[in-house]
Amino acid sequence: MRILIVAAIVALAGCASTDRAQAPKARPGQAVAFYSNSDAEYDEAVQGANEWCRETYDAPAQYLSTRNDGATGNVVTFGCATH
Repeated sequence: MRILIVAAIVALAGCASTDRAQAPKARPGQAVAFYSNSDAEYDEAVQGANEWCRETYDAPAQYLSTRNDGATGNVVTFGCATH
């Protein structure tokens, strides 16, 4: 029984990596998130979101929300502004 479970996991892992390689690029307006547990990390998150949105969509990032993710801390989410 364990052999079948391991084989299924390996087969699924192979499919997952193929799916990611062929996945369509994100559309404008979709979110990007970063861990942010200090002011310095928040500043880095803002910079990272702005860079990603400019490179990917030629659009600025816009703050969406912050949520606490339990043990890992705060997750801040940004979306790319649509034109």
